[in-house]
Amino acid sequence: MHGPGSPLPLRRESEGRLAGGVVAGISAKTGIDVTALRVVLVVLTLLTTGFFAAVYVITWLVMPMTGETGNIASRALSDKRGIGLAAALGSALAVLMIT
Repeated sequence: MHGPGSPLPLRRESEGRLAGGVVAGISAKTGIDVTALRVVLVVLTLLTTGFFAAVYVITWLVMPMTGETGNIASRALSDKRGIGLAAALGSALAVLMIT
């Protein structure tokens, strides 16, 4: 069973996604309209000067895609090039949050 009330863990969705599939995954899990969740995310991001954008990126890194067992962060940590990319992304997010 996949959808609201499903005992399956929260996953990013590959279908119906606009960016990383995080909001589509939350929508599939909770049954809340994906457009309403996207509007809430944008409003919260604007009200918090980008904090929720950073939360979205972190969630994208740690939430596995539907049908996969690992997440982006674990794959990046096992790949030396991925560690460099993750460090660069983290630094860029830190700079954006400070300014």
